[in-house]
Amino acid sequence: MRSFRKVPFLAMAFLLSSLAGEAFSQEKVILDDDFGSFSPTLIMLLHSKQVEVLGVTVVAGNSWMETETANVTSLMQRLGRRDVPIVPGAGEPLMGNRQPWYEHEERLFGNAEYLGAFSRPRPEALKPGKENAVDFIVRAPFKQQIVVPDDICEKVFYTKAIFDRIASAPDTTVVKMFRDRQGPMFQSDPKRQSFIWDELTAAILLKPEIVTKMEERYIDIDVNYGPNFGRSIGYHPSRRRSLSSPENFPAGTQKVKIVFDINRDAFWDLYVSLMTKPDVPAGK
Repeated sequence: MRSFRKVPFLAMAFLLSSLAGEAFSQEKVILDDDFGSFSPTLIMLLHSKQVEVLGVTVVAGNSWMETETANVTSLMQRLGRRDVPIVPGAGEPLMGNRQPWYEHEERLFGNAEYLGAFSRPRPEALKPGKENAVDFIVRAPFKQQIVVPDDICEKVFYTKAIFDRIASAPDTTVVKMFRDRQGPMFQSDPKRQSFIWDELTAAILLKPEIVTKMEERYIDIDVNYGPNFGRSIGYHPSRRRSLSSPENFPAGTQKVKIVFDINRDAFWDLYVSLMTKPDVPAGK
């Protein structure tokens, strides 16, 4: 059994039918994400000819769902992509918002690494009258699920060298966004670096061959109240557990493929190429 930290496949779900040895041909995608004011992940998908983005749905995470909906709406307008529907999604965690009790939980379990929107109360004006919950993605009977855990996301760093490759490209809407938003940050701190999360998932969808190590596991989510609440748990084969026999694993677990490593140079080449594409009119 192996425990994984936060996994982006729960925050950003793609409708995947398969993952073959070569990239998809016009795979239909719905992007479910916690959008900031700038989303390279969405730009990657919109600029790729390999996928058709049917729409985006918004889930609370880094910020509250309503704020993120405004963020992605503004981004789509700047990109001229009014043809892609935007649908508000889950505004609260599936198991309920525990924000009022976090102070007490941290006394028991230690400080949480990152809480996002849930580090503060949800503004009263943002609370909807009614919402419908969704089932765990991990329970859904997709033909195949690919998990991109933090184990690999936090080994890939966005640096000034990558920024310079984008910022030096000919002017486009996206290139100007990079210069305006990130230029001052790198100017004040040229050694600044940050992790890449959702963008890795998009890249693996578009170019599966960047994956250099991937293994199968049966996976579940710990929803028992305690320090591991929300942690992903992966069960590997052993002397008495075969991946071809689901009954060998805990009831309710789902077989997935987990990415453990990627070709970083290939990832960044793809990322830069998609960020520097010419502006594309809506529907093209």
